[in-house]
Amino acid sequence: MYAIIATFDRVFTHKITELQNELTNVIGTNQLAGVEPHITLADYNELDVHLYTEKLGEFVAIQENMDAVTFPYIGIFPTNGTVFLAPTVTNELLKLYHSYHDYFKTFHGNPNSYYVPGKWVPHCTIANRLQTKQFLSVMEYIYEKFDFVTASIEKLKLIKVNYENGSAISSSILAEYNLKRMETSR
Repeated sequence: MYAIIATFDRVFTHKITELQNELTNVIGTNQLAGVEPHITLADYNELDVHLYTEKLGEFVAIQENMDAVTFPYIGIFPTNGTVFLAPTVTNELLKLYHSYHDYFKTFHGNPNSYYVPGKWVPHCTIANRLQTKQFLSVMEYIYEKFDFVTASIEKLKLIKVNYENGSAISSSILAEYNLKRMETSR
């Protein structure tokens, strides 16, 4: 599977990684180890990576700088034990999302994706695959420690996600573009 993710400035990324590490101490496991904090914009089962990467460079070149994104609350996906930071859904965030989907509409092949228009719930995961006791411990910790955070979306990255037994086990960055219109590809 492939995904396009929006990643954040260094300060926010560090703060969220620290929070994930603190939660690891609380629950004894970290399913997100090595996963960069992000908001997923889209996912694809199959993808012509070369063509997509070219178009992604074109798309990033026409984007305007965005204001900071604020994450004022916590959300959950109880069916898979996920706890996340939820951003304020601003016109700018929606514009990035919808302009992305308009620009890449020829690549859409999975109407059941959680990331298609009408289903998207923007979020930055801080813990996942939690059992009930772990979930309650995370919520108690967050209740005591939570303070809203602000981030700048700095890059769009195309990643390939590798699965084993239905669970993501690793990912690799195939291309990344700075929203300041410079490719910083790997």
